Amino acid sequence: MFFLGIEVLSISLYILAASNRLNIKSNEAGMKYFLMGSFASAILLFGICLIYGAIGTFNVYDAGTDVPSLQLASGSAAVEEWLPIGTILLSIGLLFKIAAVPFHFWAPDVYQGSPALTTATMSTIGKVAAMAAFFKLAVVMNVNLPAAQSVIVVVSILSMSVGNIMALRQSNVKRMLAFSGVSHAGFMLMTLLGTENPSGTLFYYSAAYALAGIAAFSVILYVCKSRDNEDITNFNGLGKTNPLLAAVLTGALLSMAGIPIFAGFFAKLILFGQVISAGYIALVIVAVVNSIISVGYYFKLILAMYTKEPNEERTGTPILIYATAVISISLNIAMGLFPSVIIDLLS
Repeated sequence: MFFLGIEVLSISLYILAASNRLNIKSNEAGMKYFLMGSFASAILLFGICLIYGAIGTFNVYDAGTDVPSLQLASGSAAVEEWLPIGTILLSIGLLFKIAAVPFHFWAPDVYQGSPALTTATMSTIGKVAAMAAFFKLAVVMNVNLPAAQSVIVVVSILSMSVGNIMALRQSNVKRMLAFSGVSHAGFMLMTLLGTENPSGTLFYYSAAYALAGIAAFSVILYVCKSRDNEDITNFNGLGKTNPLLAAVLTGALLSMAGIPIFAGFFAKLILFGQVISAGYIALVIVAVVNSIISVGYYFKLILAMYTKEPNEERTGTPILIYATAVISISLNIAMGLFPSVIIDLLS
C-alpha cells in the first residue's frame, strides 16, 4: 500500500509536468521526471523486495524488531545480509522523491519546465507526502542506530548547503525555489534526529513550508501567466503595481528564510532546539549559517519588487489567486503566532 500510494502520486505528477503539450520545456520536464522517477521507483521496489525476503512480511513494524534474532524466510542465512541493503535502497528511492542531495538533480529542470500550478503541487504536496512516508518508515526501522544517524546528518548538511549555494546563482524564480526546496528537504531530515515529539515538529515545519510555497506560487502564477519565463526581472516594480500580492510574496519568502513573525521562524526555532537537545550542535550551526545564506537570494527577489521600476502596467487579478495567496499567508502567520496549537496535534 505504501508503494502504491507513492506511485499514484508520482504518476499523476509525471502527467501534470508534461500537461502543457505545446511547450517544449513542459515536454522535457515530463520526460525527465518520468525517466528518473521510474528508476527511483525501481530502486524503491527492489528495496521493498529485499526487506520482504529478510523478514517474511510486508508489515514495516516487524522490521523494527530485534534484527539479529530474525532469520530469512527461507531460513538459509542471517537477516543482516539483506535487511540493511533493502533499507538503503528504500531510503534512496524516498530521498529522490523529496529531492535531497545527491538525488536532487531532477528538481531544477522539472520545476522550471512544468506549468506553475504543477510546480506548486510538486514542491508542497509531493515533497511533504514523501517526507511523511520517509519519516514513518525511519521511525519503525530503527533510525536511531548510530550509522543511520550519521547518514542523515551528512545528507542533511549536503542538502542545505548545495541547495542554498546553487539558489544564489539562479535568475529564474522557479529554479530558485527548486533549490530552496532542496535546502528545506535537509531541514526536514533533521527532524529524524529529534527525540522530543519529532512527528509534531515535522508536521509543523511541513505545514509552514507548504503554506509559504502555496502563497509564493500564487503570486508567480499572476506575474508570469502571459510570459515565456519566470525571470526575476518579471517581478520588477510589483510593489508599485500590486502592493497586496507583493506583500504576500514577501511574507512567503521571509517565512522560508525563517524571519519572525512567520511560521517558518518558529518551525526552525523548535527544530533547532530539539536537535541541540539530541546532541547535534554542529549540525545546528551549519543549519543557522545556511538560513543566513538563504536570505541572500530571497531578498534578491524582494528588492526587485520594491526598488526597481515596473516593466509594464499589470491590470486585473483573478479573485481565486487573491484568495489563495491571502489565505495561505494568513494561515502561515496564524501558525507563527500560535505554534503550540499545531504541534500538540501530534504530541
